[in-house]
Amino acid sequence: MLPVVFPGGPALGQDSLTLTLADALFWAVQHNEAYLIAEEDQHRADAVVAEARADVLPKLSFFGNYTHNFEIPMRFMEWEGSIQQFKTEFENSTIWGFSASQSIFKGGRVFAAWAAARLYAKYVKAGRRQALLDLHRDVATAFYDAILAGQQVEVARQTLELAIETRDVVQQKFDQGQASEYDLLRAKVQAANIRPELTQVENVRELSLTNLRHLSGIEAGTPLSLQRTYPDSSAWESEGLDDLISRAQAGSPELLRARLEVQMREKAVTVARSDHFPSLELTGDYTVAAYREELGFDHWRRTPSWRATLSLSIPIFEGLRISSGVARAKVDLAQARLQERSVDKLVALEVEKASNDLVEAKQRLATQSETVFQAEQGYQIADLRYREGVGIQLEVTDALVALTTARLNQKKALRDYLTSRVNLRRAVGELVLEVLDKE
Repeated sequence: MLPVVFPGGPALGQDSLTLTLADALFWAVQHNEAYLIAEEDQHRADAVVAEARADVLPKLSFFGNYTHNFEIPMRFMEWEGSIQQFKTEFENSTIWGFSASQSIFKGGRVFAAWAAARLYAKYVKAGRRQALLDLHRDVATAFYDAILAGQQVEVARQTLELAIETRDVVQQKFDQGQASEYDLLRAKVQAANIRPELTQVENVRELSLTNLRHLSGIEAGTPLSLQRTYPDSSAWESEGLDDLISRAQAGSPELLRARLEVQMREKAVTVARSDHFPSLELTGDYTVAAYREELGFDHWRRTPSWRATLSLSIPIFEGLRISSGVARAKVDLAQARLQERSVDKLVALEVEKASNDLVEAKQRLATQSETVFQAEQGYQIADLRYREGVGIQLEVTDALVALTTARLNQKKALRDYLTSRVNLRRAVGELVLEVLDKE
């Protein structure tokens, strides 16, 4: 397990490793248990297809047995006035041969089941894609949350440094008789109040890193060093809502799974109906029976035989079991179709929400840089006025609060913009970083 360190966090005596978004996603795909389970489901689906295909192909088997009679009962028969005794079996006997069978017709059941199994494999593959998309979204969101938490710690430290600096200035003025005791108490309380806030955001940072470790499959307790990187940028991000919805309907694994569910239910109806039809099966056996009194490799009496059987079965009455099965399969099909319509609407809603969130995040991000610049100027002016004795300490406090709020809003706006892009890519069915697509 590679050790990683987060700047400003505990190193725990390990070497430092910078973790980019691509690194975190790579770790997650390799080690996240939920996604690995989805991969194993794909192997199981492939086995289901193989089993269904086996019902279509002919079956051939070998059979054989050997019997040794330690004591053979005698049989008696009267022949020409005398009683004759004889054996009806040999001391050693063996039977071996081959048996073959082929289903000729089962009302479409066999091929429908095979087709359903292949649809199920596609269904599971779409589920694996869905798990991969969810994993990319969750890891990227946790990655940006952890970066934001680290930035919030830095803002809190900067705020504490400014508050301590202001407190020292007020203390100096108080010592010179230029500030009131009330101003000094206010400055001290302000600095003291920021310390627990710093502790709180440091705890939030550690929790966010723990979440990122968990999602990425990184060993608990290893420190992380995060380097901010961005999701893939695509021209379609600026497309209209209708185009985005069309893109999502073509790439959404949830919608694909709903469509495949309908097709599987259609095959289930065919399978249920097949019980109404006759079934025809061809079987054949080649058997060799050999007998010998004394055990050895020669002089066995052999009697080969060939046999072929064509079996026909016609259902006449089974207590309405078949009709009930068909009715249940049709209900399942109707529900699957309704579910497909519901998923189609949900996909459109998710795209619309993600698109609106991205637009709103862009607008907030565009205004925050100017807001921070203005807040920094306001604090500098208030601090200078107070140092020169033309301002009051309350102005400095208000300016510091405004500056802190502006800085935090700027960091959060960038985080919201990046996660909005991540969510939009998820809504249209595309990975955060397509270069990591394992499909």
